[in-house]
Amino acid sequence: MTTTARSTAKTGRESRGERSVAWGLASGLGLALFGLVGCTSSPRAAEAANTADPGRATERPSATVSRLEPLQMLLTRGTPTDSDANGFADTVPVVVYLFPNARDSNLPIWSTGTFRFDIRAEDGRNVGKWEFGGDLGVRARVQLAPGPGYSFFLRLGPGQDRLPPINAELRASFVHEGGRVVETGGAATVRLGAARPTGESS
Repeated sequence: MTTTARSTAKTGRESRGERSVAWGLASGLGLALFGLVGCTSSPRAAEAANTADPGRATERPSATVSRLEPLQMLLTRGTPTDSDANGFADTVPVVVYLFPNARDSNLPIWSTGTFRFDIRAEDGRNVGKWEFGGDLGVRARVQLAPGPGYSFFLRLGPGQDRLPPINAELRASFVHEGGRVVETGGAATVRLGAARPTGESS
């Protein structure tokens, strides 16, 4: 089951509200070492977190697409929300950072390619899939405290959110335009489904 991709490039009040979530994920969590997925070395994550303090950064974040090829993906997710107030969590805010070879830069970069997200229940059942390529990926770019990143809102389609309370696993990958696939090193646990006992009216 594939859910329509939704990026954060919006206009008006909704755009401002969703961008504030992205800033909250980046600054409030400070790259949230406890919420990062795909971190293969804690020193690397610590250096990335340190760049949130301009006084400690050794480079200025690039505001353009980097010529460097990403080799690592770091993902942090926010608390799932109930966007249509029907009593079921249906939207997962996600911030993603792409990193090149540490020998070239310790800061995240923007790149060109396609993001793919997959949420599965503990029994392996597919809950939702999303793909952000082309203009959707470009529109998801945000300049956050740690540097260039991407902000996505993974929203289940109508009726797909009517689940019992479940712990699901969120995984992500990035397919670079050159063909290299970068994946998170693990899965982030996501709590979805009914926010109140099933059987209550919504």
